[in-house]
Amino acid sequence: MIVKDRSLIWDDCPACAFKHLAGAVAALTAGSAPIAVPAVDVMRARAYIALGEAEAGYTGNAALAAGCLAVAESLCDDWQDAQELRESRLRIGKCGVHEARMSLTRPYMYALAAGHFTEALRELPALSERVGLNALGGDGFRVTNREEFLDLLRVQIKWVQETYELGVK
Repeated sequence: MIVKDRSLIWDDCPACAFKHLAGAVAALTAGSAPIAVPAVDVMRARAYIALGEAEAGYTGNAALAAGCLAVAESLCDDWQDAQELRESRLRIGKCGVHEARMSLTRPYMYALAAGHFTEALRELPALSERVGLNALGGDGFRVTNREEFLDLLRVQIKWVQETYELGVK
């Protein structure tokens, strides 16, 4: 068994993918409308999530957060918003991950759902192969049928639990 190094960005963690899929369900069930999240908001949410994980000891995710913030900044049409994203990215090295996270505008629920789903796909490449990238496009995250997407998430959660023996005891 390979011991995971918390100072690196992980890319094959079934338990992490499970957590992110469940996070997506939790965030999606906070509302009922079809979901459309601009790419800049998906990247902000991913940065927010990664900074939280870096705070929890997965320090490699600080680099992932910096990358997400850099992409979000490049996608941003609003100068003030771009400045906030840049400042948050720079705070990672200057002030630490907690300060960087607290300086970000908290993502809205659907953006968190998109961020968690995207992180699940990144954390477990086999999951990405199973579901494809249908909900993700160049302009962001789009779900036209919320119930179908929730069903897809539930099926993937069960698959991850059973395949990687993550059963709840």
